[in-house]
Amino acid sequence: MPSLQARRTIPTALGLALLLGACSADEANTQRHSSNNTDADSSEKDDTQETHGFSIGGTVTGLQGAGLVLRNNGGDDLPVKADGPFTFATELDAGAGYEVTVTEQPVSPTQTCTVLNATGTAEADIADIEVTCVTESFSIDVTVTGLAGTGLVLQNNGGDDLAVEADGAHTFTGKIDSGATWEVTVSSHPESPTQLCEVENGKGTVTDAPVQVTVTCQAAYTLGGTITGLAEGNVVLLNNGGDPL
Repeated sequence: MPSLQARRTIPTALGLALLLGACSADEANTQRHSSNNTDADSSEKDDTQETHGFSIGGTVTGLQGAGLVLRNNGGDDLPVKADGPFTFATELDAGAGYEVTVTEQPVSPTQTCTVLNATGTAEADIADIEVTCVTESFSIDVTVTGLAGTGLVLQNNGGDDLAVEADGAHTFTGKIDSGATWEVTVSSHPESPTQLCEVENGKGTVTDAPVQVTVTCQAAYTLGGTITGLAEGNVVLLNNGGDPL
């Protein structure tokens, strides 16, 4: 039969073993928790490293007018004031698509801008979008009334002759760029019968529409005669109480 001292020793040894086991379990849990936190932190860092925005841009050429506005994906409007490189303010995530359009065309002079390489997928910074602007040109349209003779010739800016044979609408062959000036004149008046033709709205600056010019023709007859017996001095003749000669 064990002694009293032996009976006291056995529980003490058992308790110590249990205590050591509990400590080992706590330490293992702590290590596992620390490892999980480390893995989570590492995952967050990896996610942060993978998130990267790509810029969307290109180059504008030929721009002369004011008011050009580009747009990407239906928003993120970008006003452009001059030729050169451009970049939208908003970057895109990797794999995101882009579509660049012209939402406002330039004016003064009126221009039409088109976009090349307008669509794609952002896998890197995009800088190859090309926006090319061309100045629009407009016709010079003439309406002639009262023409009875033949040989009427009109000119625009000293050239581009327009022979007119009858009343109605006529158009010069050459067009004029927006922002340029026009001046329509009568190069040759009609004959048989002789007429004088006047031009209305004959000059100005082309804006954003065809120019409308009016030419009105009317009969023109000369009135004259012969003076005989005049020895010296001057004689003044009047026609209808005026037009002194």
